[in-house]
Amino acid sequence: MDLEGDYDRRLLVRVDATGYGASDDVRQGEIQTMLGQVLEGAAGVAGFDRSRWHTQPAGDGELAVLPSDVRERSVVDRYPRALAEALTEANGRVPAHERLRVRLAVHYGMVSVGRLGFPGQGAVEVSRMVDGRPVRLAMRRSLASLVVVFSETIFRDSIEQNHTRLRPEELREVEIKNKEFHRRAWLYLPGHDVHAVDLEPAAEPEPAERAPRRPAAPNDGPRPGTHIENTFQAPVHAQRIVFGVSYGSEM
Repeated sequence: MDLEGDYDRRLLVRVDATGYGASDDVRQGEIQTMLGQVLEGAAGVAGFDRSRWHTQPAGDGELAVLPSDVRERSVVDRYPRALAEALTEANGRVPAHERLRVRLAVHYGMVSVGRLGFPGQGAVEVSRMVDGRPVRLAMRRSLASLVVVFSETIFRDSIEQNHTRLRPEELREVEIKNKEFHRRAWLYLPGHDVHAVDLEPAAEPEPAERAPRRPAAPNDGPRPGTHIENTFQAPVHAQRIVFGVSYGSEM
């Protein structure tokens, strides 16, 4: 591996399948199989050789570090469209409740290949992006099968400078806040209007206010004006006993 033990700037792609964690064991296996087929098919259509990619599977997706000779424009322009088409084709063969829906993050940053994964801030950033709240809301509140999020580096250096076929107005700027991570990013929904999606977080309900309680004084006894009743469910035979006590009005 040309990155092992060294750091370099590379294109990084992170994909996550929605609903994986809430699925049972059998369904998770089906999602993995379907996602693998979709990723392979999309890469082939986009002209990429996935056998040259450094990949780290994650059950519900994968993190991929692309070779240094892969052009940024080809990833931005071709891969999301190819992935959206592959998802449409795959979902057309399954019931509606089994549709595969995917979040895709694309970034260009520092990364290496380590023994247990990909050390480097590039891998951290692309992983935080794909898990950001606006990305999840866009998936939850739209009909899109694919939600794409581009990092600020990708947007600023490629899309905004018109080096790709994507126009800046097709994207929507959002803030990704995840743990200690806080960055700007840009959302894109192939085939859908990203600006029409409500990305406002649901308002948290205000806690109900309770009236302050009067602290009870030691041996306070019933307050004046209190009426206490005793109810018996059977005949009672007694002499000189009081069944109810009524205290006078409070002064």
